[in-house]
Amino acid sequence: MTTNSVISYVVASLLPFTVLAQQHILTLDEAKQRAVEVSENIQLARLAIEQARHGLESVRAERFPALELSALYSHFSETAGISLDIPGLPGTRLQFGDGNIYEAALSTRLALFTGFRLQSTRHAHEMRIAIAEEQLAASRNTLIARVMSVYKLAQLHNADIRIYDEQMNYLNVQRDMLIQLLAQGQLMPYDTLVLTTRTASLAVQRAGAVREYHNALLELAAFIDEHASFDINSDTRQDDQFTAIGLEGLFSEALKRRSDLRILELDSQQREALLRAEQSVHYPIIAATASYRYGRPGVDQFRNEWMNYYTAGVSMKWNIFAWGGDKHRIEARRIDVRSIQPRMQKLRRDIRRDIAAVLNDLQVLRSTLELIDTQTRQENEKAELLRHRLVEGTATAAEVVDAESSLTSARLSKERCLIQYDLKLIELAVMIGKDL
Repeated sequence: MTTNSVISYVVASLLPFTVLAQQHILTLDEAKQRAVEVSENIQLARLAIEQARHGLESVRAERFPALELSALYSHFSETAGISLDIPGLPGTRLQFGDGNIYEAALSTRLALFTGFRLQSTRHAHEMRIAIAEEQLAASRNTLIARVMSVYKLAQLHNADIRIYDEQMNYLNVQRDMLIQLLAQGQLMPYDTLVLTTRTASLAVQRAGAVREYHNALLELAAFIDEHASFDINSDTRQDDQFTAIGLEGLFSEALKRRSDLRILELDSQQREALLRAEQSVHYPIIAATASYRYGRPGVDQFRNEWMNYYTAGVSMKWNIFAWGGDKHRIEARRIDVRSIQPRMQKLRRDIRRDIAAVLNDLQVLRSTLELIDTQTRQENEKAELLRHRLVEGTATAAEVVDAESSLTSARLSKERCLIQYDLKLIELAVMIGKDL
């Protein structure tokens, strides 16, 4: 096989690699919206809010009088009575009612004072709702951050494919010129071998970029529950709104916005409310009761007839001694409340450290990007100079291919640096609790 046929075979088989067909373009905003709509975690978080609200309503219902309808039948083998023994007369016995008692009642009970148990329990359930809402916001932000990260990685691999295509198209143009020069005897076969090797290497690298791009699309499709094919935008960038604020400013924002901090604060209030509810055992429970009754024999045991009547009263229940069980439960609740503070302090230290680390990474990436820009500009100038020298016959094709390879590597490095910078901005937004 001649050198020309080798070049033609390699370029024909590797250069026109599978070109991605034009499909529906999924924007980042669409991906975020659809991911939230189909997320199981978001649905579970919303159900948790609904469940917490039902718990609050059940506590509120205890403040209103409850109605109970009851019925009773009882049989007594013996009934009370009075024996009358009068001299000269037969003995007589007066019975009170009979052995069968029937009664129906409609009763109500209203708590007048519960030692602040109902108020504390209601406050605890309100905190539970607030915690569930914060957990929903945290789940939503975490999900969107993951979607944005996968979208950015897909953009990176898409940019890699574009750069490889541009380089391979350039080599395709060079191929025709090298074939002519080789036929005229003005070029050494080694130069054609260098181009062939470089073309094959680019094709392999492009195949890897296509694989990674499709894998990123598959992961993105799983987030949005999408089965149809789609592509993504390639020019969206993340706004850098944070680095100018500085560490202290970002840390202050995080203290106000972070859902996990807010959840700990609400959890502390919930535990304090449960402690107050537990302390209600030290107070009496006072309730008003009333009932309307209809039965036989009723209150008149002598007449033994069906009659209606009512009862009303006030009851008090006070636990004055329980062998210290109530005291130990209260102390356990106090310890539960105090356990929040160490967790809060550790979380604040971790947040400050993580923000500082990300800011340092962003600074390094900015410096690296400046260096890569300079390198890319120099590599581009070098490649352009060698192209002209190749036309003039003062440079070899191998030198031009090497220069183009260096330029391609610099462009790939720049794309990776830009995407890494965007990913760090997303990470920083999550750290300070910003809505994405």
